[in-house]
Amino acid sequence: MINQIKEDLKIALVEKNKTAANTLRSIISMYTNEEKIGNEKIIDVESIIKKEIKKRKEAIVLYETNNRDDLKKIEQAEMEILSKYLPEQISEKELKECLINLKNEISVSKDFNIGIFIREGIKSYSSKSDNGTISKLCKEIMEG
Repeated sequence: MINQIKEDLKIALVEKNKTAANTLRSIISMYTNEEKIGNEKIIDVESIIKKEIKKRKEAIVLYETNNRDDLKKIEQAEMEILSKYLPEQISEKELKECLINLKNEISVSKDFNIGIFIREGIKSYSSKSDNGTISKLCKEIMEG
């Protein structure tokens, strides 16, 4: 995936798309920093992108509360660029149905609790939704 991001950066530079170029450069930079640290594990570009999308979402909320639509638009544009590199995300409704099915499967265990439910939900669906949404829906399902 990092090679695709590098190719897209070249295209953004040729097209003089500053927002895309800066966004893609930041992802490449974070990837390079992970390489320099020398982590033994495989560097997961998808998790880097998810973290960056989460930061953008938080910034958008902050800019909305402070009436900074100019900055909000920049964050939204960057978030759209980053979202292109993630697998197709499912809706909350679909995710809730999947989590209900997951709960029914794993609740037969005698040591079933909210922590186990959230952990299994994240393990199963983190590629299709963000972890905060999974956690929130798991809590809603457990509350009834």
